[in-house]
Amino acid sequence: MYLVQGVSGKDVIFPPEFIFLLDVGLDAAVGVSVYWQAHGRGDPDFPDFSAATLRSVLNRSSTGIIFPKIAGELMIVVKTGYKDSDVKAGLEAEGLKNVQGSDFFWTGNCQPFIEQSLCKKLEADLPFVKSAEQNGVARIVDFGPGWSCVRLA
Repeated sequence: MYLVQGVSGKDVIFPPEFIFLLDVGLDAAVGVSVYWQAHGRGDPDFPDFSAATLRSVLNRSSTGIIFPKIAGELMIVVKTGYKDSDVKAGLEAEGLKNVQGSDFFWTGNCQPFIEQSLCKKLEADLPFVKSAEQNGVARIVDFGPGWSCVRLA
C-alpha cells in the first residue's frame, strides 16, 4: 500500500490517496486507488472500496505510482489517408471496445493490465496505426515541493 500526497510547503493540498498494488503476472500491476475522506474524527469506514478506481501501475517507482495509467484505456494515433470506418473496424477486430475518434486520434478500451502488449501489437499489426499508448493519470505539478509517494505496507 502506498500513500500519494500533493504537498505545498507544510500543507497537504489534495486529499490523501492510497494505492493498493497487486502483482498478478501481467504487463502491469493491479492498482486500486482509494481517497481518504475526513469525517470529523477520522474515517471509520476506510478503506471504502465502493469508490475505488482501477489503475495500471507499470513499475513501483515513485513516478510509476504517482502517475499511474488508467486501466484499460488506450489512445491511438492514426496515419493520414485511412477511412474512419476502416480504422474503427480494424481496432474493434483487435478486441478494442467503445472505439471512438475520427481523423488521426482514436480512443478505445481493452482488457486491463495488458495494455502495453496490446499497444505493441496494434502498432505492429495494423498498417494505419502510427502509435498507441495507454491513457494516464494527469496531476497538477506547478507547486512545491510537489507530489510524494510513501510505501506504508
